[in-house]
Amino acid sequence: MSVEDENHVAKFEKPFHLLASGIISVPIDLPGTPFNKAIKAAKSIRKELLKIIRERKVGLGEGKASATQDILSHMLLTCDENGHFMTELDIADKILGLLIGGHDTASAACTFVVKFLAELPHIYDAVYRGKYFCGSNYE
Repeated sequence: MSVEDENHVAKFEKPFHLLASGIISVPIDLPGTPFNKAIKAAKSIRKELLKIIRERKVGLGEGKASATQDILSHMLLTCDENGHFMTELDIADKILGLLIGGHDTASAACTFVVKFLAELPHIYDAVYRGKYFCGSNYE
């Protein structure tokens, strides 16, 4: 989404972590439960995303943003086969899904790489020495 302001990104930190932990919780929507906190966090994140989306729409209209700048610009400018554009809320939901999917996927992948390297010290040593490449044996 091309948001580079550290203060703006920091606004997402707490609600994002609440959302990420609530996704893997028991889906009971009672006050104080992780699931309830995740619902509130998702609403907060969507509100901020909608602000960014509206700002980008203005930027695209004024020529201050590029049509090929990022996924947000692409979503705003691409219509379906019937000529309909996604609503701002649909775009916010899709971006939220991408953020959550990218976060959990990347952190899980890194965790498993470290786990497997720890369990296979001979592979770790070869990777560390730069001797292990896909499809080839190491020395």
